[in-house]
Amino acid sequence: MVGKGATSYIIDLWLSVAESCPSGVLTEWDEIDIADAAGWEDEPQKLVDALIECRFLERDSDGAFSLHDWEEHQSWVINAPARANAAKKAAKARWDKRLGQNGDAEGMRRACGGHAEGNAPSPNPSPNPSPNPSPNNNPPLPPRGGNENGEKGKDTINLPGWIGPTLWQSYLEIRKKKRAANTPHALTLIIKKLGEYKTAGYNPTAILEESVMSGWAGVFEPKGKSPPSRLSPGEQTYLNAKKAAKDIFGDDNMMR
Repeated sequence: MVGKGATSYIIDLWLSVAESCPSGVLTEWDEIDIADAAGWEDEPQKLVDALIECRFLERDSDGAFSLHDWEEHQSWVINAPARANAAKKAAKARWDKRLGQNGDAEGMRRACGGHAEGNAPSPNPSPNPSPNPSPNNNPPLPPRGGNENGEKGKDTINLPGWIGPTLWQSYLEIRKKKRAANTPHALTLIIKKLGEYKTAGYNPTAILEESVMSGWAGVFEPKGKSPPSRLSPGEQTYLNAKKAAKDIFGDDNMMR
């Protein structure tokens, strides 16, 4: 129904949902978000209709989308947040036991007592601020799997020079609010589409600004607007020669 590459669209959609909506219920997602998560570049409604007809996607009476039988087939994904929460509690319990039941200073002293002899002596109390501060020329490393904001994928994207970093960051915030997955694959496709619009003669900055102002997770060709007319190589060569003749001889009549 959706042509060549249909399998990859479904797989990309599953991966995006597993990362952004483990429950499989696409709360606040619309057709554009689904198409964006699947890497679909055609009309979003066409993909959504095909997914619903093939029973990969469902829509309830309130208009909310969900993946068909996701709970039955992806119970591991659905329970991922619960497993993460249980792991955090278990880690906290281990540290509480090691540092003392309440994690107090006395418990910490007992836990670190075995290493005390290897530590250099320090004044008590320590001066604050330090009289001889040492400069830190090494910035802190970003969290594993993301950037300094804990966002995955952004630092793995090579942003073209014709896309302003501030505008791009604003666009990513819009996608985050729309719960669209900012995966490297999805963002690469968006940059590719902007590049195609740029080649066609459209202004990619204006297109990106329109998405930010309208709260869109995707980028779209301006409706009702034609790209600026582009001269053929022969026409451009003629105009360049005409300008050169005027610069040299003060007259461009010889080019007529």
